Parts: sequence; structure tokens; C-alpha cells
Amino acid sequence: RERDDEGGSGRGHAHPLAAARAPISPQYPRPLWRHRTRDGTVFLAEIVTADVVNYQVPDDVTFVYFFDPFHGEIFAAVVEKLLASLRRRPRELTIIYFDPAEAHTLLAAGAKLVNTTRGLRPTREWSQENSVHVYKLPAPVDRQPAAS
Repeated sequence: RERDDEGGSGRGHAHPLAAARAPISPQYPRPLWRHRTRDGTVFLAEIVTADVVNYQVPDDVTFVYFFDPFHGEIFAAVVEKLLASLRRRPRELTIIYFDPAEAHTLLAAGAKLVNTTRGLRPTREWSQENSVHVYKLPAPVDRQPAAS
């Protein structure tokens, strides 16, 4: 089962995968979005409204979407929560990051940039602000001290 967590939509923009597709039912108390690809793979996105500082990242999350949600210490704390989840249940995490102002924090945490789509804007700076970067964040390797 794939799980998608949206880490914030920054300036109030909607989650692109879930906009207007959030059924609420007794079976699924939170809004969900389901997508079936041509090869039959089903993706399920759960939209959670919560304070990111107090939110614990579920251990089955495989995709995270950020739309320039927060900066500095808050973003670093969220990345640490992602790493903690990966330590509890090792897996590779895909991070889709629009307007990646805090990319250096992801790279410092061990994420690898795997794809970039530049925004279609007339200046380089404006184009960067409208770009989408895709990162892969592997499970951290806890280094044990060498036995002497």
C-alpha cells in the first residue's frame, strides 16, 4: 500500500492530486484521493489537517508533497520526523517539493535529487520559484562504533 502525506501547501494552494477529489464517508473519515494508473497501480492519498510540529509521520508513508510549506527550524524538524519514520520502518521515501527553498536541508539529511522540472517563467529566479524537484530519501544508516 502506497501512502501520500502532504507536508503543507504553503501559501494556501491546494494539493494538486487531491483538489476537489476528497470524499468523506464513515469508512474513510479523512478526505482521500484515489488514482489508478494505466498499468493498474492504485495510489491513495490521505489529506491530514494537523499542526506539523506535533504531527507524527506514519510509518507507511512513501510519498510526501511539499508546496513551499515552511522554512528554517520548522522545515528541519519535519525532515527529522521523516528520518525518524524511516528509522522505525526502513524504506525509500519520495519527496515532491515545489519551490524548493529548503532543498539544502533535504540534501544535508541524505536526500538525492532525482528529477527537476523548471517553472516556465521569464527570469531564472522566478523560474526557480516555480520549479518542482523530486528527491529520494533512503532510510538512514545508523553507524555503530567500531569494536576495539
